[in-house]
Amino acid sequence: MGERRRDNVFVVGCQRSGTSVVWAGLTAHPDLAPLRGFDRESGYDPKELYYFRNLFGARAAFSSPMYGWDVDRAYLARVIDATIDHCIEHHGSRAGRFVNANPPDGLYLAELLEAMPEARVVYVLRHPEEVVWSSIHAPWSDPVTGREPKQVRKASEHWLRHAAVARRVVDGEFGDAVLLVRHEDLLASPAAIASRLAAHVGVEEVPEMAEMLGGMTFNSSFQNSAPPGRVIRETRRAIARAHDFREVVYRTVSEEMEGLGYVDFGNPPLVARPG
Repeated sequence: MGERRRDNVFVVGCQRSGTSVVWAGLTAHPDLAPLRGFDRESGYDPKELYYFRNLFGARAAFSSPMYGWDVDRAYLARVIDATIDHCIEHHGSRAGRFVNANPPDGLYLAELLEAMPEARVVYVLRHPEEVVWSSIHAPWSDPVTGREPKQVRKASEHWLRHAAVARRVVDGEFGDAVLLVRHEDLLASPAAIASRLAAHVGVEEVPEMAEMLGGMTFNSSFQNSAPPGRVIRETRRAIARAHDFREVVYRTVSEEMEGLGYVDFGNPPLVARPG
């Protein structure tokens, strides 16, 4: 094997935020496109590489006083190197890099960058009401119980865990290793986002990146032929009419929602109630 590439790309953020379309935009570049594509028969997926989430998630679940010791750092470095080699061999591009869009990796962003400081990360952020609405209307969600207040709250709490990391990104904790991409900007200006992505990961911009960002459905689990802009507008109108839904989301995530610059889609917007 040649020189191991350390500047691999991680696309993270809460599920239903647009990580799939960002991955598609990045891998439209010939130096980032995986040599092997999706294979439904074998279950091969070049996009959501679960290896890093499993590694950092397991370490978080089973803490040890030895974490951070020299011998542990040496062990972790060797495991990371072996995992990178595996990903390049099985999921890599012609340039020897891979692009991983496994959203839960974002929950371990600090650990990931400590172990792989040369990695380039794209954090995709989306309005919580849109994320939760998408989650409860996903094909795997029960059409009845999946939309009950308990499930809306559960999906909201999931966004909240990721939003805590997003606040750290916005505050600049991770420096230029992480590029924040907001879903609304992705929808409004795919060409501008393509330029930012190319510069961030260190490749020359190609037209295919902007075409992919602007032309595909913005939610990989919902297949439709409508333009993305129309889909989003219709979704926001539906959310605005769903007062009970918005109230549960707002009660759960209002502080982080407002801290990240989002307001309720209702008109007038919901306001926090005393107590």
